[in-house]
Amino acid sequence: MALVKAWMKEEIMPRFSPPSGLDASKLAMDIAEAVNSAVPNVTNEQHFKYLLEQVQKNILKSARTRVMPTVKEFSAACSKLAIPDEAKVNEGWKLCPYTITEKQVRSDQPIAAYWLEEHRLAELLDNTNLTMEDMRKYTAHMQ
Repeated sequence: MALVKAWMKEEIMPRFSPPSGLDASKLAMDIAEAVNSAVPNVTNEQHFKYLLEQVQKNILKSARTRVMPTVKEFSAACSKLAIPDEAKVNEGWKLCPYTITEKQVRSDQPIAAYWLEEHRLAELLDNTNLTMEDMRKYTAHMQ
């Protein structure tokens, strides 16, 4: 709940003014409670902050004025969340064609003809744990 309160104070409250006749602190507390209960359970703080950022983006996209959106609108923004794969949350994760191709070779799956070109084959062998013996089944038809 502390993360949601800090998020409300730092990100949401400065962007919107409370509706006339409502106490800003009570409105913020109601919204924080609604968001905290509506955001899916996650395993780490970084993931939770990511989800709060997504709620904020949804709220900012749907806001028509600079008056604080209702609790219902915050709940609706939370319901639009899709929990991302860890790959989306972890920074530094990259798709590696060498690793993919190595896994395909090891599991006897077809690989792209691209890798069978002479210089590409040497590049693949240099950047993986594959050997020319592993590649024989793919290069046999070329000789």
